[in-house]
Amino acid sequence: MIKVNVTNHARRFKVSLAGLKRAAVFVLKRFRIRSGELNVLLVCDREIRRYNRRFLHRDRPTDVIAFQGECLRRVQAPFLGDIVISLERAKKQAALYKSTFKREAYLYLIHGILHIMGYDDRAKAGRRRMEILQASFLERIL
Repeated sequence: MIKVNVTNHARRFKVSLAGLKRAAVFVLKRFRIRSGELNVLLVCDREIRRYNRRFLHRDRPTDVIAFQGECLRRVQAPFLGDIVISLERAKKQAALYKSTFKREAYLYLIHGILHIMGYDDRAKAGRRRMEILQASFLERIL
């Protein structure tokens, strides 16, 4: 069984926690993941900046950070990872890219899962592969 825990620390931004859980399970099942636990933490720019500084040594806010395996807390089930998403950044980027807040939040979730599954967007080819997968998953989910 796949267990997805979604916690919203950025309560001023409304997003469907159940919808994010369903989307995460959908994507994980496409990778043939049948059991495990994934944590998703929804935060504001200030909080994600702290995570970015602490774990990646970058002193700036970002949209999403993904940690493979056990990082932020211990769990009993096979642990897939932690994803931290800035809902504040999703709101800003949605306006910038003429998208919707919901679409940006789900995009960040998918992006984080792809990183946990081993995808890397530092090189052009990897970035392109991730963009294609993200678009495909978004189309199916939304």
